[in-house]
Amino acid sequence: MTEITIEEKEKEIQRLAGTLSEQHLLVGNNILAGMCQSEAYRKAGYKTKNPDQMASRLLEKNKNLRQYIDLSKEIAVEKASKVLQYNEEQWLADILEAVDMSLGRKEMVTQMPVDGNKKVEINFKEVNLQAFARLSEQLGKKLILFTEKKLIEGGLGLVTKSIPSDMPAAEAAAIYQEMIRGK
Repeated sequence: MTEITIEEKEKEIQRLAGTLSEQHLLVGNNILAGMCQSEAYRKAGYKTKNPDQMASRLLEKNKNLRQYIDLSKEIAVEKASKVLQYNEEQWLADILEAVDMSLGRKEMVTQMPVDGNKKVEINFKEVNLQAFARLSEQLGKKLILFTEKKLIEGGLGLVTKSIPSDMPAAEAAAIYQEMIRGK
């Protein structure tokens, strides 16, 4: 089964829109804007004593309108997930670059003001372990490495120690090692 591209889906939406009346298209767009069916039906200009039933009937009988709505939602989800994926990748790249800078593996560049409006660019490498620790903690939290963990001994289910999620990684590792050794 071949995957349909977003562009192909958008063309299909245009085709479907061409088959719908102006009012039906307005109902679909109102639903996509977050309105409930009956409100979307009323805002499209329909006047009836029972908008819930009439809107439901319209969506039930009009296959093209349902496809238009479903395909539009599908495209919106795909586009949003691509944006989120990019943001996650960019965040990770930024964190890794900052880690390299904090360990002195990458040069940092800063501009310092000199004599009024003049600025001098300064390039330097510096090891900053405190910044490295903070960045590592951020990365660990993002990757869900620091959640509350409990060690259970034997089959009795006895909890010996609890590791809180805000505990620094080094301290948590030491407690975990003590628990493994049986201290």
